[in-house]
Formats: sequence, C-alpha cells, structure tokens
Amino acid sequence: MSSENVLVTGSYDHTIKFWSTDKSTWEKKFSLPIQNEIVNRMTISPNKKTLLCGCTNSLKIFDLDDNSSFSLKHSYAYNCNVTCVGYKRDSEWLFAGSEDGLVKIFDPRLDKSQTLNIPKKNPGAAINSIVLSPIQSDIITGDQDGNIIIYDLVAGKTKYEFCPDKKHSITWLNISYNPTYLIASNSGGGIWIAKYDKDSRDIVSTTDPNDLIKAHDGYILQSSISHDVKTLATCSADRTMKLWKITNEAPYIRQENILYGHTGWVWDSAF
Repeated sequence: MSSENVLVTGSYDHTIKFWSTDKSTWEKKFSLPIQNEIVNRMTISPNKKTLLCGCTNSLKIFDLDDNSSFSLKHSYAYNCNVTCVGYKRDSEWLFAGSEDGLVKIFDPRLDKSQTLNIPKKNPGAAINSIVLSPIQSDIITGDQDGNIIIYDLVAGKTKYEFCPDKKHSITWLNISYNPTYLIASNSGGGIWIAKYDKDSRDIVSTTDPNDLIKAHDGYILQSSISHDVKTLATCSADRTMKLWKITNEAPYIRQENILYGHTGWVWDSAF
C-alpha cells in the first residue's frame, strides 16, 4: 500500500470500499464487489500489505500492495459465516473462527490452511471471538456455549479452559499488553478477567467464576481497552456504554462512568 492514509469499510451492500483520508472530501478511492456475500469482519495485516475479510461463505485476502486494483490474492470457501479473523503480529500467518465451531490457521505464502483440533464438549459451538496471547503461541477462543479456551499452538493441546457462565455465550475477547489482561464479555452482560504475569507471560490469576462481574443489564456487544491499559469501555444492548478503570487487584476493573444518549444497541467502540 502507498503512504497515503486509506480507510477501509465493509457493508451489507456486498462491497468493500476504500476511502482517501488525505483529502478533505474523504472521496471514495476504490470499490470491490464481494459477489452476493456480506462482510462480517475485517482487519488489515500489521505490515499493511493485505486485507483480511470474513464473509458469509468465505475468507478472503486482498492485496493492498497493488494500489490500483487491490486484487484478490486468496479465497477460502466456507459453508457458514466466518465470524472472527486476525493476524499474527509479524503478519506471517492468519487465523479465523466460524459458526461451525472451527478454528483455522492460514499461511498465505503457501496457500495452505490447518484446522485446529481444539477439544470441546460441543464441537459445533460457534466461535464468536478469537485473540492471540502476548507470546503469540496460544490462540484464545470464546464460543456460543460460554467457553473460553486457551490452546497451545506449539504443544497442540488445550492449556486452559474456563466457562464463567454456562447460560450465556462469550461475545467478545480483548487482550491488552503491558500490563496484560484477557477480558471476556458475554451475552448476559457479564465480564470475566484473567491477569498475566509480566515475566512468564502466562495467566497467574482470574476472576472467580462465582463472582462474574455484572456489567450491563443486556447483551455486551463489544468492548475495547485504551492504549495505556487504564480504561475498559463496554458497549451493550441496554443502550449504554460504560467506562471502567483497570486496576492491579481482583476483580481488576472498577466502574467509573456510564455514557447515556444512544437510543438503540451500542454496537462498537474504539480508542
């Protein structure tokens, strides 16, 4: 991609659009048709060379180095929605979760994929969110059955498994760095937190599942952590956004403010 700043958007209108942010008009730079598919989730690789799109029936990778056409590099077929996507920090490989309960790793250089054999009581439970651990060797999934599974990619086995609330699905996972916390939100308005040791970069303590933090009166749709790891923002179907101070002691967050004003579900936030 050129040095020009570009905003990328995906829509239910079956297109991905690129917008020039270097001009006051924010004019449309390019539009890509997605052929009757809806874009569920997008992310740009850390090296800014490719765009990853989880769609209704495929995972697509677009070349951002070709500034004239943003051509399609790879397309992997699915029989269901691809719900969450991400890259390894060095952009060498990428990962995706889907409604069929599968987690796959893709190496675009070899055009190959690998399905992870992550043991679950219900193999078909949809994957709703995925993140990588700080050391990039553990993949962490949150699913429709309320499970949080930390899977060791090197050893090929589950390292930890948590289920804070069997009645509610995990809707979103966040992981912060320096200090490092894994924060899970669920459909019942609850928050669960694990803290990592700064030296070993492994989990040292967690929120007691019996003391799951009741953050909202409705579904938590998304949450975001500030860059200085001091504030957590949670978005909910209860039409509010809440701000939480992140602390060093369990339960690790303390409510600071409630933001009112939305008349519908609060879908997303970003710092």
